[in-house]
Parts: sequence; C-alpha cells; structure tokens
Amino acid sequence: MTTTEANSESGTRIPAEVAGGVRRVLAVLRRNTTAQGVLLIDEGGQVVAEAGKGPEERLGTVLPVLADQIGVTQRLEGGWAEEPVFSLHFFEGDGGQIYAAAGSGFPYLLVVFTTRQGLPPSGVTWLFVRRALQELRTLLRSSQPGTATAVEKVLRAAEAEQQRG
Repeated sequence: MTTTEANSESGTRIPAEVAGGVRRVLAVLRRNTTAQGVLLIDEGGQVVAEAGKGPEERLGTVLPVLADQIGVTQRLEGGWAEEPVFSLHFFEGDGGQIYAAAGSGFPYLLVVFTTRQGLPPSGVTWLFVRRALQELRTLLRSSQPGTATAVEKVLRAAEAEQQRG
C-alpha cells in the first residue's frame, strides 16, 4: 500500500503535483530494502506519505521521537559551515530495525522499518535510503515554480528503477 496524505494537524502536506512521484520513490525504496514499511513524517511525527506499514502498535510513540532528528539535522547544518547535511540514524530492538534519514532543507524524515532480526545495518540499505532522500528533496523542491524539468528527471529515474525490479 502506498499513500500520500495531508496532515491536517500541522498543515504539512505533499504538493499534489509531486505526490505520485513521492509514492513511487517510497515504493521503490521499500522494494529495494525489503522493508515492512517506508514512511515520510513531518516535524510533529505525523505520517505524510507511506509505502507499506510500520509496526502499528509502536508508531504513536516512536514517530514523534524520531521526528526530533529533523530539528537535529537543521541545527547541525548551521554548525557545518552552512553546507548541505544528511543525517542517518539506525535503531535496533526486538521488534526489528529502523533506519531514519533527514537532510538539510528538507522538512521531513524518511523512516524505513525492517523486521530482519540480528542483521547488522547494511551499507547497501543506507545507499538506497540516501538516494531516496535526495530524490525526495529534488521532487519537493521541484514543486516550486520554474523547476519542472528536475521533477521529470527524478520521476523518470524512479520509474526506470521500478521497472528493473
């Protein structure tokens, strides 16, 4: 299941013109990482887009805590000579593993839930997560006026990746 939705509580929403592209990027990431669920959350910990599902019984408590990583990344950018920053976070417990990624200038956190037990964090998974984060940043920036060609390029890349799998 892949969805995008508006978050009425915080007003955070995925612009309609890029919602399909966001769904494709999340679906490709879920397939490439064999994740249970891939979520895009806002600073309040609310899901704004998803592919699959995370562990329903834990989402209410886990997502707001993970959302703090958005602010941490934004603050790190200020101390890193204003250069673009990516922060990647890994959490492991009895319920599985969580990969979370945030980027400067990106108001969301990309969250990947896996149920693989005992496996160490995978460098390949991080590569897929980082690439998806970059694609999502490009898509969301492209919803601003005058950037339609960037959207088309990212959508073509996501569609090509989906067809390969």
